[in-house]
Amino acid sequence: MNILWAGGEDIDFPNGVAPNVANDGFSAGYARCSLNPSVGGAAFSNVFPAGAITACWLHFTAMQTQNQNGTEAGFVGFGKSGVSKALMVTAYATASAQSSMLRISKWTGSSWTNLNSSPTGVLVLSAVNRIDVQLVAFADTVNGTINVYVNEGTVPVVTYTGDLTQTSFATNVDRLVIGPGPGTGIDHQKNRVSEIIVADSDTRGLRLVTAAPNGAGSANNWTGAYTTIDETTNSDADNIYADADAEDFQCALIDLPAGTFGCAGIAISARALVTESSAVSKIKLGVLDAAVVDVDAGQTCTAGWVTYGRIAKTINGTALDPTRLNALQLNLRAAT
Repeated sequence: MNILWAGGEDIDFPNGVAPNVANDGFSAGYARCSLNPSVGGAAFSNVFPAGAITACWLHFTAMQTQNQNGTEAGFVGFGKSGVSKALMVTAYATASAQSSMLRISKWTGSSWTNLNSSPTGVLVLSAVNRIDVQLVAFADTVNGTINVYVNEGTVPVVTYTGDLTQTSFATNVDRLVIGPGPGTGIDHQKNRVSEIIVADSDTRGLRLVTAAPNGAGSANNWTGAYTTIDETTNSDADNIYADADAEDFQCALIDLPAGTFGCAGIAISARALVTESSAVSKIKLGVLDAAVVDVDAGQTCTAGWVTYGRIAKTINGTALDPTRLNALQLNLRAAT
């Protein structure tokens, strides 16, 4: 299995209209917040590190805090960079049947077009539901298929086969979308999403744990402390900085919840920019693992705030296990 993208906090959706951060609708020990769309519109992830795809699995947890009355509200779906449209998994309920169904719908940029709907009641109201979405042959205008599973079920609760490219994505997708919803009102803000993973094989059984900063690390050559960057709602005014090559910032991270786990990979996200007078131009993302630093080759920063990411299947050449995961420290390195 290869993880193609993973995230679940506001910095993971830096494009479009920033999502709202909520303190409910997630599984404690795995996430520390959930996201829902702002009234102004949809939020978009960065392009997947491996680029555009035509098939994948998508996992997320979803909670609907209140049923809608004939209003469709988006959870998570697939998008294309440069295009405001989306292929979405949505929630829907009528006034006469106040029990939520899941829908496969396309967002045209201004309205919904429903492709297929599940029976009512598949989404448990005010509970955290685990959703897995299988995308098959997106570019095939006859046999393109999307299947939606709930709580690790073996049979999809809703499926659609046909022309998925009708959402004007050309022949592929390359990013995720949260929302959107009606242009006014708060119906779409009743949805909550967290633990979002995109992979190249079946995601049922996967979970995403957010290992956020929660303690001082072994070394810190930057100005600022972990307490400046540990908030659940991002503030670019709260930052740490460095101005010399090979300076490291390290901090301890939240442990895994209790349980028996494997590890398919880790995703590291950080927002960064470079000032005009800075002596450094790159940020290297990685971890401190058993006193050995593993960072990527470095990503060139711009003059504006950008979310940079790294996905790693191994660290220091070997696969990760829960014992090593709990001992990892975040390592950010400034570079020229």
